[in-house]
Amino acid sequence: MRRPEAEALLWVAAFAFGLIAEWQGPGFGHPATWAPDLLTGWTLLCAGVAARARRPESRFGFLLAATSVAWFAGTLWSALATLHRAPLAHAVFSFPSGRLTSAVARVATGLVYVSWPFGGREPATVTFAVLLVAVPLVAHRRAVGVERRSRTPSVWAAVAISIVLTAGAAARLAFPEGDADDPTLFAYEAVISAAAVGLAAALVGARWLRPPVADLVVELGETRSHTRSATRASKSPTGPMMAGSTRGVRLWCCRRREPGGR
Repeated sequence: MRRPEAEALLWVAAFAFGLIAEWQGPGFGHPATWAPDLLTGWTLLCAGVAARARRPESRFGFLLAATSVAWFAGTLWSALATLHRAPLAHAVFSFPSGRLTSAVARVATGLVYVSWPFGGREPATVTFAVLLVAVPLVAHRRAVGVERRSRTPSVWAAVAISIVLTAGAAARLAFPEGDADDPTLFAYEAVISAAAVGLAAALVGARWLRPPVADLVVELGETRSHTRSATRASKSPTGPMMAGSTRGVRLWCCRRREPGGR
């Protein structure tokens, strides 16, 4: 069996696993319970399929698929209810390539994978929410240019998920009888679905590869300025000599900046 065919079978199996999880878990007797849960898991999976199909060089699609499978595993077995947070955080931390490129991201991801069994406790949820937004912010602050622009969508997604997690934890503490459980769950499902779709769309569009209009204007202005300077220099009697002198000064400056340059 060829790799594309095997991969297609895995996607189909993941969709089927969602139906099985809802059937064997909450059952199909109460649509208000199983329908949002199924829709959330399938949205994560569809976003992963789209990301994988349009950007096969990125592992982000696979991470969203893993989040979907973990989500349905939590539906089927309540002990795994917070398992999906680990691949979800992994996807956010590694966006857009799907690869962890910094020590901070790798340590944070490992911590999330190790600590997910304690995610059902409210302090652990708040800690996870803080970590989820802190890691992308640090990566965004350290990056420059195209890399920085590429990390912006993950920052917004992390902020949205962190807000709904923190608000949900606060609501459950304020209403320990369980009155806030369903509303907070629906809000969380809506936010992570929107975040997955938004990140997948951002990855497919890759708008960060297009320089901002301001950069284009500056580059165009610099090009015109250099063209006018070159034209004036060519018309001047000392133009060639001055141009050579300028190149010599620039070369000397570059050599002075190099480590050990003379």
